[in-house]
Amino acid sequence: MDALLQSLQSDRTIKLVIGQPAVDARTFYISKTALEQTSEYFCGALRNQHLGDGERDTLTFPEDDLTAWKVLLFWIMKHDLPRDANLVTMVDTEGKCHPLDHVISVRCWALGDKYGIPTFQDFIMLELLDHLECYGSNLVTVREAFQGTTPGSPLRELMAEEVVLGLGSGSIEFEELDALDGVIGFTSIFGAKMSNGNEYGYMPRVPPRVPRNHEPGGSPFWKFLVGPEDVGRHWVRERLLMMEESQRNTWRRPIEQAVGKFDGKEI
Repeated sequence: MDALLQSLQSDRTIKLVIGQPAVDARTFYISKTALEQTSEYFCGALRNQHLGDGERDTLTFPEDDLTAWKVLLFWIMKHDLPRDANLVTMVDTEGKCHPLDHVISVRCWALGDKYGIPTFQDFIMLELLDHLECYGSNLVTVREAFQGTTPGSPLRELMAEEVVLGLGSGSIEFEELDALDGVIGFTSIFGAKMSNGNEYGYMPRVPPRVPRNHEPGGSPFWKFLVGPEDVGRHWVRERLLMMEESQRNTWRRPIEQAVGKFDGKEI
């Protein structure tokens, strides 16, 4: 505690320049302590400033998306996502959800991946998973996800599943997949998921990401998170945990119901 308070008393301000200089660059200022606590990448960048010719206490990110950085800066300061942006699900007075900008979400996730901020990635992913349950995705978002991430990314797996689900529901036609020609990494993941069909020619089954009435708990939504133990009390995570617990309680085996036990414990 004392060390933290002392660092705040002598904390320096770091200048962040996002975007192309003299074109669309924007400047932000943030405390050195807050930035270093966010990622080891930023710690290293500040330590190695003497190796470059740039201005001291200034970090430049000319290739990064400005909107994604705005969301990241908000998250660094508030440890939450801005509710006045199109990033998150907005609910009107009639209880209807406004569309979520999946492209911004994807760019935010990719930004967190680039600079090693897993907790930020998981905040984005939980919001995205929640919204996809209602609205699904589109091929523009799928392309953005594959172009902005590396092989093995859980975001790639999620977007490939969205294509399978879209084909199954009819919201995506097979002819539309031409829009993904040349997208590196898509064909192999998509092909693997499509091979989960059966001999009757049905569309492959994608396991539910959150518990449903006809499915027990143990939702695989965890596999899309980078560091689920660090997400904290995110509202989507808390709701999914409650749903899983509820489903486990209703899917007791008959003998457990008879003896009043569940997983070997008295109930």
